This record gives sequence, C-alpha cells and structure tokens, in this order.
Amino acid sequence: MQQGLCVAVRLTDAFKHQGARGLEGLTPAFEFRHRSWFADDRTTADTLGLLRETGAVHVVVDAPQVGERTVPAVWAATHPDIAMVRLHGRNTGAWV
Repeated sequence: MQQGLCVAVRLTDAFKHQGARGLEGLTPAFEFRHRSWFADDRTTADTLGLLRETGAVHVVVDAPQVGERTVPAVWAATHPDIAMVRLHGRNTGAWV
C-alpha cells in the first residue's frame, strides 16, 4: 500500500460486506452510517474486528444522535498507523 493514501467510504445499512473492491493499494477508511453496525457489544466487536482483519481504518463519527442513521461515537482504532475522526458538529436542529 502507498504510505499516506487513504480513501473514505461511508456505509449505510444496505452495504452487504462486498467490501473495498477496486481500492487495491489504498487504505480504506469506513464511516458507518447506520447504528445497526454498533447495535450491541457483540456486533460492535464483530464490526471493529472485520476492520482490523482487513487493515481498514474505522472513522469515529462525532455527530448528533438523531434516529437510526446516526451512529454512536465508538472511540476505537482499527489500524496501527491511521486514526480518523469526523466532526459533524452538534447542531441537532440543522441535522439532516
């Protein structure tokens, strides 16, 4: 993989683990967009484990908690060299 290159991929509940095809040579960074990826302790461990196994970066999402399409901030690193936090802001009234 080329050092310093990363591509961010946002995952909704429709993603079916078809993964990062076509991203060879890049480090994928996944931002989950549905709370089902972190529904409980076991699901959270499975989700983070999959990222670790594949060498992918978990994007920590800091956003208002509004409905199913937002995820809790899961402060966990899955890649040994890269950590990513996405700061959406805390304005619940303006959240789409």
